[in-house]
Amino acid sequence: MKHKANWTVPNTKKFYDIWCHEIAIGNCTKGVMSKTGWRDLIRRYQAATGLVHDREQIAGRLRQLKAQWAFCNKLRYASGLGRSDDGTVEATDAWWKANTNVNDLSISSEFQH
Repeated sequence: MKHKANWTVPNTKKFYDIWCHEIAIGNCTKGVMSKTGWRDLIRRYQAATGLVHDREQIAGRLRQLKAQWAFCNKLRYASGLGRSDDGTVEATDAWWKANTNVNDLSISSEFQH
């Protein structure tokens, strides 16, 4: 029986490490995970966390991480954005509204200062 997805920071780090391992051993080429890679990834994640997550849950987390990565790059390279003394991004409320999905509070609340 699968568990409710539990994507804590340590669990996400374990997922990331396992994903990178699968790439390193050739189970993911050009961003496409092989059937063997998915099977190994799920098995290794369960062994590392004690949680049973299926392919759909793992793929969902991967999509979230890719979206966060793309947003981080947008923050790094968007023109007109400033930085505060502590390094956080300074942008107008209008910019945040236009560039964050109000339904995905995880992105806007993680990065907005």
